[in-house]
Amino acid sequence: MKLVSFVTGHEDTILSAEYFHPYLLTAGKDKVIKLHEIDPLGRSRLIANYYGHSEYICGLTALIDKKLIVSASEDKTIRSESVV
Repeated sequence: MKLVSFVTGHEDTILSAEYFHPYLLTAGKDKVIKLHEIDPLGRSRLIANYYGHSEYICGLTALIDKKLIVSASEDKTIRSESVV
């Protein structure tokens, strides 16, 4: 295996990640969704942070055609966020 990208920035454990070229969504125990862009060399650039859950985020997906990020949390809510 060869490392192709390395993303940092969360303050706690990452519980969910989803890649959809060239973007990477990450979320977890710090209650923040991070949207990164991954360039052809594997370098990441943070595009946006999404806040709103009061407990950790345990599930995450992107609906690209609708430009939405959907997240599920231990706070018993599902949030839909518009992609910036």
